Amino acid sequence: LTSSGQAANFYAIFNICQAGDHFVSSSAIYGGTFNLFAVTLKKLGIEVVIHMDPIDMNNPKRNEFLSLTHDIVKGIDQRFSIHDFRMVPGNTHTNLIFDIVLPFEFEYTEKQILKLVQNEVWHRIGKDYFCVINFDRDYNSAI
Repeated sequence: LTSSGQAANFYAIFNICQAGDHFVSSSAIYGGTFNLFAVTLKKLGIEVVIHMDPIDMNNPKRNEFLSLTHDIVKGIDQRFSIHDFRMVPGNTHTNLIFDIVLPFEFEYTEKQILKLVQNEVWHRIGKDYFCVINFDRDYNSAI
C-alpha cells in the first residue's frame, strides 16, 4: 500500500516500464503526477508524451487535410503511418502538426523525411501550410 496517489502512480508505471520505454498520457492529470511523468520518469529513462491539446475528430477541414497528408506520407513509404494530426492556424500560415511512425531501421534521416513531406505539402496543399512533425519508431518492426 502507498500513502499517496503519486506513489501509487509511480509503482504502477515502474512495474510495467523500464528505461527506454515510453507511454502516452492524457493532460487531465494532477500536478504532482504531471511532474512525476514529465520530470522524474524522464530522469529514469522513461519517456512520457502528455497530450495537452484535444483534437477535433469531427472537423471536416481537419479530416480533409488528414487524408491529404496521409496520402503524401504513404506516397513516400507505405510502411509509414501518421497519428495525432491537428491544424493550428496562425496569422501568416497554418501548422500541420502530426506524428509519423517510421520503421525501426530506416535509411533516411528525420530531416530528409521532413523535407520530402514539406515539399509535397507545399506542392499539393499550398505554401501557407507548414509541417511540424514528431517522429516515432516502430520498435515492433525490429523484432
